[in-house]
Amino acid sequence: MAHKIEKLENPARLEELAPENTLKRIGLEPGMLFADIGAGTGIFAIPAATMTTEKVFALEISEEMIQLLTQRKEEAGLDNLDVRKVEEGLPLVDNSCDLILMVTVFHELDDKEGMLLEIHRVLRAYGLLAIIEFHGYE
Repeated sequence: MAHKIEKLENPARLEELAPENTLKRIGLEPGMLFADIGAGTGIFAIPAATMTTEKVFALEISEEMIQLLTQRKEEAGLDNLDVRKVEEGLPLVDNSCDLILMVTVFHELDDKEGMLLEIHRVLRAYGLLAIIEFHGYE
């Protein structure tokens, strides 16, 4: 797991992604419900939880990342960060999010259309989906 964390939190990757600035640029504001699909180590979910007073859903398939996210949530005292495991479909109710983010996840999905339908289900009528895809760092 250490190698995966090093890759996800590579300083060059973090500098290029600029999580807090990116969250502002995609429109995250206080009072918005936010979901990070494929939250990984929390580089977006954790700052998002400090930027909004509402729930931030950190959605992940990896049990190791869920444990890490839960530990980081507790260490930071982020009561509004809700870490959830994704198995079949998104573990969110209909019309529950104002903003959804996917960072370097979409290309890995086997069922892209199914995921987009799930995102449509959980986004509010005025909600926004932001997808960031780019090269990786070794």
